[in-house]
Amino acid sequence: MSTTQHTGHYNLPTFGDNPNDRPSWRGDFTDAMTKIDNQMYANATNITTATAAANNATTAAGEAKTAANNATSLAQTNKNDIADLDGYFGKLGVTSESTAQQLMDTINGKAEDTELTSLKSTVSSLSSTVNTKANTSDVYTKGQADTTFTKQGGYSGTAQQLNQRIQALETTPQDQLPICLCIGDSYANSSESVNPDSTDATKWPTQLRNIIGNDYRVKNYSVTGAGFNVSGKTFTDQINNAYSASAIDNDNVAIIIVGGGRNDIGTTPQMESYADATFSNARTKFPKARIISVPMLWHNAGMDMYGRQKAAGVAEAAAKNGVENVDWAWTWNIGNDSNFPSGDIHPNANGSKVIASYMASAIRGTYTGRYEAATLSSSSGHVHSNIVASGGMVFATIWGEDPSTNAELQAGLTFPNWARVAIGSTPNQFRTWGAGLTNSGTAISGWLLVNTRNSDTSGAPKISYFGNTAGGNNGCFACYPW
Repeated sequence: MSTTQHTGHYNLPTFGDNPNDRPSWRGDFTDAMTKIDNQMYANATNITTATAAANNATTAAGEAKTAANNATSLAQTNKNDIADLDGYFGKLGVTSESTAQQLMDTINGKAEDTELTSLKSTVSSLSSTVNTKANTSDVYTKGQADTTFTKQGGYSGTAQQLNQRIQALETTPQDQLPICLCIGDSYANSSESVNPDSTDATKWPTQLRNIIGNDYRVKNYSVTGAGFNVSGKTFTDQINNAYSASAIDNDNVAIIIVGGGRNDIGTTPQMESYADATFSNARTKFPKARIISVPMLWHNAGMDMYGRQKAAGVAEAAAKNGVENVDWAWTWNIGNDSNFPSGDIHPNANGSKVIASYMASAIRGTYTGRYEAATLSSSSGHVHSNIVASGGMVFATIWGEDPSTNAELQAGLTFPNWARVAIGSTPNQFRTWGAGLTNSGTAISGWLLVNTRNSDTSGAPKISYFGNTAGGNNGCFACYPW
C-alpha cells in the first residue's frame, strides 16, 4: 500500500498516524528519490547557466565602463583642443563666423598665387642654405677659438709662434744629450793633461764635436803618447779617469771611441791581449755604451806591415768583446800632404776633420772605408794604367800598346800619392811584383813596384818593367796592401 500524504511543493510521500499509511519502498521511496534527483539536476543546471550569464554581464559591464572612460578622456582632450583652437583663433581675431570671413578676405587680398609660389621657392632655397650652416651651438666664437687654440696653458700667440715654442721644447738641452767619450793619443790631445772640452781644431775630438755635437756631448779624455800598453798612459787609465769624473754621467755614456795604437810595441798576439783588457774594462765600466775601436791612426805616408799586424791584433780583440772595429783607418790621410805640417806626423785641422768624418760615418753606421781610383798614361801615350784603392788594398793594371818600347815600359808609370805604401824592414817587409805577358803569350815579363821608401811623404810608388827585352803589346796586373 502506498502513502496517502504528500509534501506541498514537490509531492513527495510522507507518512502520518493513519493506520492505512504504509510506505512502499518500491513505489513511494523510488518515486520520491527520482523526483529529488531530477529537481537537483535541474537546479544545478540553472545555477551554472545563471553564473555564466552573471559573468558575461560583469565582463560587458567592464567593457562598457572602459569605453565610457575612453569616451570621457577623448571628450576631455577634444575639449582641451577646442580650447586651444579658441585661443589660436582668438589671437588671429576670429571670434565668430563673420570675423573668420574677414580674415579670409584679408589673406586673399595680400598676394596672388604666382607671388606666393615665388615666395615659396625663395623660402625653400633659403632653407637649403640654412641647413648647410652649422648651428651656433656647434661652433666657436672668435673669442672662444682664441681661448681654445692660441691660449693653451696661458700662452697667447700666433700658430707660427706656438710651433716655434713646441720645437724649442722638443730640443734636448745640451747637458742632457748622450755622451760620446773619446780615448786616444796625441792625435786627440797634445797635452798630458786631460781637457774634456778642448776646442783644439787640430784634434779629431774637436772636429767630431763639430759634426755630431747636436746629437752627442763629445768629451775628450785622451792624453799625448798614450796607447793600449804604454806604461802610465794606457787607454784603460783614460777610461777609468772618465768613469771616476763627477762631470760624467756614466749611465749617459752612449759611445766610446778608442783611437790609436801606433805608440804601442808588440806582436799581433800581444796587441790582442792589450786591447782585450782595454775593451773588457770599458765594457764593465760602461755597459750601456757602444764601443768603437779605430786602430792605427796614421799620417800621409803608407803604413808598413808591422803597423798592420798591430791593427790585426786590435781587431781580433774587438771581435772577442763585441766592439765595433773600424778597419783601414791608416789609409784615411795617405797622400793628403796638405793635411800635415811639413815634417810632422800630426794632422792640421783639415787632417783631423778627415779623421772625424770617417769616425762620424762609423757612428751613424754608414762607414765603408776610403775609395780612390785613377787612370794613368805615359807622356808618349803608349803605356797606360788603371788603379783602384779600396778595402785596404790597391789594385793596378799596366800595359803597353804596340808602339811602346822597352825603355817606355821600363820607365813605367808613377801612381798617385794616395797609393803610397811603406816597404817596411826585415822581417816585416813586402815587395810588390807582377807577372806580365806579351801579345804573343810566349814571353813572361816581370814588373816591380818601386819607390816605396818607409815614411815617404813626398813621392809616390811607381810600377815599371823589370828587364830589357819587353816591347810592344805587353802588360801585367799587381796588387798590394794599402
